[in-house]
Amino acid sequence: LRVVVTGGGSLPDSAVIFDDPSAPTLVASPMVKDQAKGIQLPPDGNLLSLMNELASRGISSLLCEGGGMLAKSLITEGLVDRLI
Repeated sequence: LRVVVTGGGSLPDSAVIFDDPSAPTLVASPMVKDQAKGIQLPPDGNLLSLMNELASRGISSLLCEGGGMLAKSLITEGLVDRLI
């Protein structure tokens, strides 16, 4: 499973990332339109709700690749167990 976190909005349905059969892709954003393709984040971008939703889907471990803003948010919210 691939989860794309974006504060700027949802990705277009035509994005190439959705065509990869090896990894289903969900978008996590405050602006998710289709709950089947994404996870609604609160307007403040709090990531704990994302982690809780992923846990409810049986996901207990994540590898997060992203920019400084995502890394800072994860660390600030106490959601990081290990940095590689």
